[in-house]
Amino acid sequence: MNLFREFNSIDCEVWRVRRNETDTFLVIKDERRPSELSDYPWLSEHETPFFEPKDNVIHVSYLVTPNISLSLELIAEVFEVVEQLLHHVAMASCDIILTPHTFPSESDCLDYIQKICAVDSDAYNYLTQ
Repeated sequence: MNLFREFNSIDCEVWRVRRNETDTFLVIKDERRPSELSDYPWLSEHETPFFEPKDNVIHVSYLVTPNISLSLELIAEVFEVVEQLLHHVAMASCDIILTPHTFPSESDCLDYIQKICAVDSDAYNYLTQ
């Protein structure tokens, strides 16, 4: 797995991840807000009383196209990479949420990136020309 930083701003990073001749993307978005229960829609009603918010939430989107099989092993491998990229973050005070997304094409992935990094979309658009 090779990583190439394509974009970096104050609150958004975009990484191209090349694995087995196929490109995927990691979009790391610092929300700059405390985590909320709504950030964890997969928690069961029995788990919600144990939720403890942290000072900051960082959303990581893993963007793939249909030719990539999102196995549990792949997600675990991607999360290890994310942990390495964010090792400088005070993990005790940040929640890191990894969410995989499948898009029909790479251009759809790029459209999503521009939406997520909205403040910086002009700069990102310039880099992808």
